[in-house]
Amino acid sequence: MKKTILVLLLTIGSIIANAQSIHRVTHLQPGVYNETTKSWKWGKTEEVTLKITLNGNNVYVNDEAQTHITTYEDLGEKKGIDDEGDSYTLHTWKAVDEKQRKCLFLMTFYKNISFEVYSVIYSDFGFRYYISKTQLDKFTSTL
Repeated sequence: MKKTILVLLLTIGSIIANAQSIHRVTHLQPGVYNETTKSWKWGKTEEVTLKITLNGNNVYVNDEAQTHITTYEDLGEKKGIDDEGDSYTLHTWKAVDEKQRKCLFLMTFYKNISFEVYSVIYSDFGFRYYISKTQLDKFTSTL
């Protein structure tokens, strides 16, 4: 009986640990870091049809580069209010991409609006992936 319960718990644990979520990206924004001004200059936001799959500490983007980010250190969470007065929670991880380049992976969750931004930041360039969360997303999350 104890072995059966243990096997059942291990099976449930492995299913939960391997759970993945898929997010629909509606817009992409590239950015570059300006060393002189010590600030980011974000470019034009482009409409895109992409998906981001989160599976454990792996982030997969079905873009042209087939971006694959692996997070390895949780840098924690920060709460704040943006320039438009919307409250957000930002969570950051150290990561490496598919070419073993170091980067940061950030997830920004806006509380007042149904909106998320996932960002991949390198030392001198980065990308913002905009994810709109609507009631319809419940039905289209498996794009």
